[in-house]
Amino acid sequence: TTEIYTLSLHDALPIYMSVALAIQNSCKNFSQNNCSIAPIIEFVDSLDPAEISKTMLRLGKKVDVMAVVAIDHPIISDTIEELKNKNCPCFTLLSDVSAPSRAGYIGTNDRQRGRTAAWLIHHLNPIAPAKVIAVVGSHRYLGQQLSEMSFRELICVSMPRIYKYSIPC
Repeated sequence: TTEIYTLSLHDALPIYMSVALAIQNSCKNFSQNNCSIAPIIEFVDSLDPAEISKTMLRLGKKVDVMAVVAIDHPIISDTIEELKNKNCPCFTLLSDVSAPSRAGYIGTNDRQRGRTAAWLIHHLNPIAPAKVIAVVGSHRYLGQQLSEMSFRELICVSMPRIYKYSIPC
C-alpha cells in the first residue's frame, strides 16, 4: 500500500525548503506495515486564498492526506471542509487555521513561542531599559499573529519598565 501525502508551502523560502527536505527524508526512511509514503511537495508563490484553495483542490484529487501551510481565511476553511468531505483529511503545518474541519495542527504552541522569545530577550539582555521590536512576516498567518501578540503581552505587561516596545501596548 502506498499512501501519498502532500505539502503546499508558501514560497521557496529557506525555512520551507528545510521543512520540505526533512519531510522527504523522513518519508524515505519510513517503513511500517508494508506502507510507503511518497510526498508531493509544492510551493505556492502567493498568499491569495483563492490561489491556495485552487492548488489544494487540485492536489486533493491526487493524495490521501494533505498538510498545508496557509493563511487563516474563510476560503481556506471552506476548502479544508470540501477536502474532508472527499475523504482527504487536511492538517495545518507550522501555522494553524480556524477551520473546524482540519484534521489537526502540526507545529509549536505559538503563544508559548512568543512568550519564550520575550523571556529570553529579558534574561539575556544586559542593557535595561531597552527598545524592542518584533518583526512579523505576515499577520495573515495565525501562528505569527499569536506569537507576536504573546511576545508583546509579556513585554508590555510583565516588563513595562524595562522595555519600550515599538508598537503601542
